Amino acid sequence: MKQYFFLPFYCVLVSIFLFSIHSTSMAGIRDTPVVKAVQKASPYVVSIHVTTQIPNSKSTSTRVGSGVIFDGIKGYIVTTAHILNNASQITIYLHNGQAVPAKTLTLQKDIDIAVLQINPVGLPTKSILGNSSDIMLGETVIAIGNPYGFENTITVGVISALSRSIDTPKGRVSGLLQTDAAINPGNSGGPLVNLEGKIIAINTIIDTRAEGIGFAIPINTVRFIVTRLLANKGILPTYLGIDVAEVNKSKRALSRRNVFTGVEVAHVYNDSPAEKGGLTSGDTIVRINGNPIRSKQDYMTIVNSFIYPEPIQMNVIKGNTTQVTVNVKPRELTHDEIITILWQQWGIRVRNENGMLRVLSVSNTFPVPEQYFRVNDVILRVQNNPISSIETLYEQLLQQNKGSQYIVTVERRGSEEKFLILQRKESNA
Repeated sequence: MKQYFFLPFYCVLVSIFLFSIHSTSMAGIRDTPVVKAVQKASPYVVSIHVTTQIPNSKSTSTRVGSGVIFDGIKGYIVTTAHILNNASQITIYLHNGQAVPAKTLTLQKDIDIAVLQINPVGLPTKSILGNSSDIMLGETVIAIGNPYGFENTITVGVISALSRSIDTPKGRVSGLLQTDAAINPGNSGGPLVNLEGKIIAINTIIDTRAEGIGFAIPINTVRFIVTRLLANKGILPTYLGIDVAEVNKSKRALSRRNVFTGVEVAHVYNDSPAEKGGLTSGDTIVRINGNPIRSKQDYMTIVNSFIYPEPIQMNVIKGNTTQVTVNVKPRELTHDEIITILWQQWGIRVRNENGMLRVLSVSNTFPVPEQYFRVNDVILRVQNNPISSIETLYEQLLQQNKGSQYIVTVERRGSEEKFLILQRKESNA
């Protein structure tokens, strides 16, 4: 009788055991790499609520963006600069729903990166910033953010393209990742995450003409920019070390060369990145990072948009027909090189005297003195941006369009004066 009495009990145990195995198996199927990556990265994503004062009104408006915990020990939050426009108050909502006030430490509008700071208590301290130098076309990525205020929204896609260059209201931006992971207003500043749960980019902009075309700033670039901004250093275009010229089509036709587009390398500087990469005088550059180069302006626009010293891939015609791929690793300009370029482009030599930038000499090939610098001028501001070093002067002058008018404020004979600089000469890149 006992064996019959315990049989139902054994059956129940077996049923529970089998159900447990089934549940574990199903959980394993559902616990995909995407799920694991989201679980790892989500605590590092924040919602940013920006309050702005409506002009000529006592009312305010609020917009929502995204951000990432860049350094949990110091309380640094990285986001895009454009969501902070005209901010009167910034509130950060953490992954657990906690609201904390934030202050802006630094931002760079042209590159669209900003650093905020909050109280670091309770923030995750282990960094999950990845490496964007080995990103693969087609690899799965996850966008996490707050599109249209829907917090902690997850979208999944792939890396559609590397090193994209796009035109924005602030100018041309290069070196972006393109993804088809859905990015909408409110995703800006949020992370693009790989299947390891590492942050590999910061979402920045979408192409409103189409679906599935979004762009993100690679995390190596973000890390480079943030480090320089926090150190109060300027963000300067990287240096290649060549002069280029428009292709002389008549000369090419006489020499029976078939290349009529691109730019011709007129000069390669000794010990420059270009020389080390294999460029020589007479080469014709036809593409840079996949972007066609049809004129000198194309070349200058794209090269001046590179800010992070990653290798640049160039398609180059050598001789009459041989096309080769050249990798040039740019670097930052040295102090002495900046001094030389200021003389070549703007015709001034300057010296830092106890935090003041004094003009030592002015080239006679530049505009008349009434509209230009004079010897002993102390340069105070360019377009209302304060000048404290030779590097910041170069950075601010470089941002002005060639041929445009811009205001420079100097101290001249003990009093402030403002005047217009009319143009600058072609730059050497």
